[in-house]
Amino acid sequence: QKTYTGDLTYYNLGLGACGETSSNADMAVAVAHSLFDAAALEGSTNPNENPLCGRTIRVSRDYAEIGAGVISVLVKVVDRCVGCEPTDLDLSPAVYDLFAPEEKGRVPGQWEWA
Repeated sequence: QKTYTGDLTYYNLGLGACGETSSNADMAVAVAHSLFDAAALEGSTNPNENPLCGRTIRVSRDYAEIGAGVISVLVKVVDRCVGCEPTDLDLSPAVYDLFAPEEKGRVPGQWEWA
């Protein structure tokens, strides 16, 4: 199982690229547009049919620098992130708040497909 490293950010959820409406309280994530678009089914122009929609990702953040160990949570792919680099994740505020205070804005993290 490959583990990816990237920046974790957060955004206000609504109607996502997967065609469902999510709230800031949901355990949800948007993956990078490059990853999302590359997974699109050949010939399909409907992002709701993207095979990444609904997949589960385990997101982790290592708190070794403060002696607290690793925190990890499961999140569901509901959207694509236009401003994300290929291994960055844009999290719902409910998920991001588990990893850092929102004023941090961007923190390092790891993730893998669950």
